[in-house]
Amino acid sequence: MALEQPEQLFDKQLVKKLFVPLMLGVLAYAALLFYGDAASVGAGLRHLNGGALVLGAGLSIAGFALRGGRWEFFLRVMGIRVPWRESALAFLAGLGMSITPGKVGELLKALLLKEAADVPVARSAPIIVAERIMDLASLLALGIGGFLWSRGPLVGMFAGAIVVAAFFALGRSRTVALALIGILAKIPFVARFREKLETAHASLYELWGATAYSLGMALSLVAWGLQATIVVVLAAALPDTHVSLPQAFVAYSAPLLAGTLALLPGGLGLTEASMTGVLRAMSGATPAAAAVLTIVLRGLTFWLAVTIGFSALAVSRARRRHAVTHPAGTS
Repeated sequence: MALEQPEQLFDKQLVKKLFVPLMLGVLAYAALLFYGDAASVGAGLRHLNGGALVLGAGLSIAGFALRGGRWEFFLRVMGIRVPWRESALAFLAGLGMSITPGKVGELLKALLLKEAADVPVARSAPIIVAERIMDLASLLALGIGGFLWSRGPLVGMFAGAIVVAAFFALGRSRTVALALIGILAKIPFVARFREKLETAHASLYELWGATAYSLGMALSLVAWGLQATIVVVLAAALPDTHVSLPQAFVAYSAPLLAGTLALLPGGLGLTEASMTGVLRAMSGATPAAAAVLTIVLRGLTFWLAVTIGFSALAVSRARRRHAVTHPAGTS
């Protein structure tokens, strides 16, 4: 995906750029209504009281805030100093890029920092790569830990810790990383990206010190864990529906990973289908209850992020236009 200039991402072509993701979303939610029976899904939605929705939204926003804290922390680790408003707007605008395949559009954050504070893209881009890898590690750790929790809490926690440690070793060791990339490059699809993977790994080293990695990963795990907890909150508001926290970790993490790795815009379609299936398989939720949980959860996490992101991008563009038309020192 070619990376466009910031102003090109919020112009009259926006509707065209969002057409495919929005159509995928419409089809995905239409399919969920059909699968769960529209009448039953509607009845389930009416059972969700305002308290559950407000708490769910609060957990989601808290997750965004923690990831924002990680962004600020990584900027400091890299020695990048920008006004906090510009930094916050860049981060929030990046949330809107969740709708791009594999979230690659989040490189917009680097462009916005370049535009606002003349931060070289090559300097800030490694932060975005580190964020994506930490998110991947966090979702894997939560998913695997949640899946193995039934065999014992210590087993689940140990498995999650192994995943976190493995990603640290992978990011810290050039030898291990190149060996793994070499193995993966035997897959034709991955082979096309071998050089980019090697470059991305080289750029991570500065952010992969023990302290930076530990704090960044802790923020990431808590952020995604809070969003997964929304499943528990929503399920408690539905009749005859119970989802434990370990089950929620799996039901939230595995579908997100599937949608991201499939490189679909926002993972739309595959994420929703996977989430509904996992909820049914793990918690025994009815088709209607699983559909309701999926629809509302995606609304409170994915679509809320997209809405916040494009709102922040609109504010950023307005500030930029004002700065151009009213330079400092002019009346």
